[in-house]
Amino acid sequence: MKKSFFILIVSLAFSGFLHAQRTISTVPWADGRSKAVDLQISLVTFSPGDVLTDWWGHTALVVKDSHYKIARVYNFGFYSFDDGFVGNFAMGRLIFWAGDVSLNATLNHYVNAKRTISIQNLNIPENMRLNIAAELASAVQPENRRYLYDHYKENCATRLRDFIDDGVNGQFADSMKVTGRLTFRQHTLRYTAHAPLMQWLLMFLMNDTIDKPIQKWDEMFLPDELAKYVAELSYRDSTGNLHKLVAKQFTYYDSHRTPVPFTATNTPTWAVIAGLFLGLIATGLGVWASKGKKAARVLFLIYNSMAGFVFGLLGTVLFFMALFTDHFVTYGNENLFLANPLTFIVFLFSMVLLFKESKKIWGYLKIVWMVLAASSIIVLLLKLLPVFDQDNIMILFVLLPVNIGFALGHYSMNRLIKE
Repeated sequence: MKKSFFILIVSLAFSGFLHAQRTISTVPWADGRSKAVDLQISLVTFSPGDVLTDWWGHTALVVKDSHYKIARVYNFGFYSFDDGFVGNFAMGRLIFWAGDVSLNATLNHYVNAKRTISIQNLNIPENMRLNIAAELASAVQPENRRYLYDHYKENCATRLRDFIDDGVNGQFADSMKVTGRLTFRQHTLRYTAHAPLMQWLLMFLMNDTIDKPIQKWDEMFLPDELAKYVAELSYRDSTGNLHKLVAKQFTYYDSHRTPVPFTATNTPTWAVIAGLFLGLIATGLGVWASKGKKAARVLFLIYNSMAGFVFGLLGTVLFFMALFTDHFVTYGNENLFLANPLTFIVFLFSMVLLFKESKKIWGYLKIVWMVLAASSIIVLLLKLLPVFDQDNIMILFVLLPVNIGFALGHYSMNRLIKE
């Protein structure tokens, strides 16, 4: 849910956010014209899409007045690429906002995007329907619509979860105060399993805060989990009678997409193979270069520069995010033992050596890799302590053999440099 309806706003501007501002005061549930008996509140869930921002799925609430024959979709996933979007995203200060859009336009958009649409008509008590509808109408007004986005804590799904909970007088939250099935990391692994490189990158950037046990309430940062738990809920009305929250549930459109896996591993075979492969190449090129072959030395330096640039850039980004941003999921990240700004120095030293031979810089390059190899082994040993509980085995599978492989390669190369 870094999901915003951004494409929807562009392609359906006539029914987008600006139109929502013009019509907000005219919806009958905002000005007291609606009767509770005429209102239907529904939860609409959209399956994950192809773009990264759509991988998590999306969700919205629909308010429909059968008497006035009007329906609006309340969506809390709007954002803009203007107003410093990139900078705000990098700093963890991304602002999202709420808006109301046309129901037909919304459904057509997701059908065209080939994303499954599931609808749950909610059996919210009559005496609460007007309140929830009015609160939704108020939430999209200019003075209320903006909020500080957080992928796990404050997003389009968690906002709707809270409205639904209000509709049943807090019984939803009470029933969800039990340990969830998975952690934030395990859910993230599920939704990124189809894209291994992006999955690895996200696992690299995030710390142990997403490894703590969470409640079912927290799992509803995902639209699919919200829909699942809404379907399971029964609540008691003011007379003590028990009611199912979902009165009717159906699939409006089925895209027949491959479903998100129920679980996903943090120890994929590809990561083990990739780490060993990259590490062995580093050692092999170093040993070959130690034989005095110029071509081998050039290839070894090119490989150093590539590894230093890729892993050094990632480590530098993580270093910045861990120290200078509001991203709580990057603070105190153990992966800084494996890749950090020191790794990027490898790139700089290697580029110098490609154009100018220097025994001193070769020595510096060896020291950098030795330090990285040592810190990698240290973080592995620290896993024996409870405080070092970050689930970063996927990252270790790749970077531990890479750092050790380069250290061994430079150890071999160093013997030639000394001769």
